Amino acid sequence: MVSFACLAPHGWLAVPLLCGPEDIPAHATREGLETLGKGLAEAAPETIVLMSPHGLMVEGAISILDSSVVEGSTEGMPWAANSRHSLRLAFEVDTELNAGIAAHSHEAGIPVLRVANNAAWEPLLLDFGALIPLWYAGATLQPRPKVVILSPDRRLSPIDLRSCIALGRAVRETAATTGRRIAFVASGDLAHSHDADHAYGYDPAAAEWDAAVVDAVRSGDLASLLSFDNDALRRAKTDAFGPLMCLYGLLEGSNLRGELLSYEAPTYFGMACAAWTQREARG
Repeated sequence: MVSFACLAPHGWLAVPLLCGPEDIPAHATREGLETLGKGLAEAAPETIVLMSPHGLMVEGAISILDSSVVEGSTEGMPWAANSRHSLRLAFEVDTELNAGIAAHSHEAGIPVLRVANNAAWEPLLLDFGALIPLWYAGATLQPRPKVVILSPDRRLSPIDLRSCIALGRAVRETAATTGRRIAFVASGDLAHSHDADHAYGYDPAAAEWDAAVVDAVRSGDLASLLSFDNDALRRAKTDAFGPLMCLYGLLEGSNLRGELLSYEAPTYFGMACAAWTQREARG
């Protein structure tokens, strides 16, 4: 029941509306995201399951937003300060799929917790790690898909983030048992230490990590990222590891084929777009 899966960046550079007067070119990423949007529309999912590294963080666990609606805006974001524009989105939550994913996860010993407001109708925050991919993939679809929003505790070690692999399997199994047609979005920017003049600084591990992700997508071997040196991973300063591992668990044993659509590092962080579909990959 997984009809489409992708790796999508969430840097503000991906949305021309947000860039303001000092636009840093990110044309490859924008074209990649547009292609992802078309692919997701063709897949016609009932629900989009998205893992964001910037969502609600619960200590020692992976959170699932369990309000009936999620909504968010880029208004007030520091990186959008020079923009006269903002984007705002709201989606209905697939609470039935939420419950199924949580149940499968608990059976497998995965630390997943559903979080909600006391008033179930009160929206929870859709963070920018979800907003920007959904702007391209989901916002314009009619009928608009429901969503499931996941976020790992980024204080977990890379070894503990193996829980994300198991969660990907649980998402796939839940989609199968419920008969739900889903698309999965792994939201993540790659290394953030490409620029010596930025606060994150420069480290050669940035280029190594980005190259490892590109190679893993092209070879169809996301498992290879598990052997990436932990110290180099820390120095690369990526936020994509957890979402990528969840994607790996979801794809494991499936017949979805991957294709790298774009990669670039026009500023201090790298961005890649990749899609996994039922069709043969091009090239």
